[in-house]
Amino acid sequence: MRPAVFRMTAYVVLIGLANLSLTAQSEPTLRELAIQHGSSGAIINVCGPQPYLPDLVERADLIVEGIVKTRATYLTADERDIYTDYDIAIRQVLFQRGVLASSRPGAAIPVIFKSHGGSVVIDGLKIDVDIEVNGVRMTLDEDDHVYLFAERDISDGKWLINPLGVFRVSGIDVVTRTRSATCPRSYQ
Repeated sequence: MRPAVFRMTAYVVLIGLANLSLTAQSEPTLRELAIQHGSSGAIINVCGPQPYLPDLVERADLIVEGIVKTRATYLTADERDIYTDYDIAIRQVLFQRGVLASSRPGAAIPVIFKSHGGSVVIDGLKIDVDIEVNGVRMTLDEDDHVYLFAERDISDGKWLINPLGVFRVSGIDVVTRTRSATCPRSYQ
């Protein structure tokens, strides 16, 4: 009796998992939405308590100071999201959780930072994904002097940054991004 119950539960779980992937794939891609509507966009607002510096340090796998050299925004291979890659001229590494090894001796491991969101134009159609965390948007421009708190994304080897882990250097000051009023006051 017990094996039959287990087998039935396993089938229900497998059917549920199969339906999840079919549902996700049945949703139109960002490109398909842009073709249907002339453009496409998503706005993602995340609100929560403001992290303290120890929280940022605890989550970070890499903390660097550097200058933004270039940035490149792209649609993911499944055309369901947008990311922006940043090439940073690193001035100093302040913290690194683990040492990365190259498969080829003497070969440097590329250090590419990425953030969720951005804007691309594909086939003349504008596609945007705008991310805002606690009222802070991710915007880095070339030549910005920054401190970055990044987490390693093992899926692609890049260093993921979010708006709360980016600090700009302005003169002799290190500043956070200005907050908008999209989050409730209790979270700011």
